[in-house]
Amino acid sequence: MFDTNMTPLNISKKNEEKITTFIDLALEFNKTHNIFVRKNAKEVFEKDIVDCLPITSEILDKESVLDLGSGGGFPGILIGILKPNNKVCLVESSSKKCYFLKKTVHELSLKNILFPLMKSIVPSIFDFLWSRLLLHFFFLLPSSWGNSNLGKLL
Repeated sequence: MFDTNMTPLNISKKNEEKITTFIDLALEFNKTHNIFVRKNAKEVFEKDIVDCLPITSEILDKESVLDLGSGGGFPGILIGILKPNNKVCLVESSSKKCYFLKKTVHELSLKNILFPLMKSIVPSIFDFLWSRLLLHFFFLLPSSWGNSNLGKLL
């Protein structure tokens, strides 16, 4: 599945296996819970993994990441796999997606991924913030966040 022409980053065999397992888990869960619109592993790889890989090269070792609206785990789980020394916080409001994310993190033994409650998040402690909801992002922020420095918005 890993096409070296599509993945410019040097990914270890162990991480390739974890990413493949992640894709398999997502596709299996998706059969009954509809967490995304992909039909097969090749499509997930080409449209989600390859799309998210450049983000991982922007994140330095030990920097923290907040994935707001984590959905099916892209890029949060991918970052967790490829950056094991980085704290990655996944925030998802859908209970079925949150269940999938927690199950996947457990199955992949990703010790660097956390699931904080939205009201407990202090934005200034994160080096990176990722959200596919960026256009509406500032309407989603709790008022307690104020004008905090969010670091880099990915």
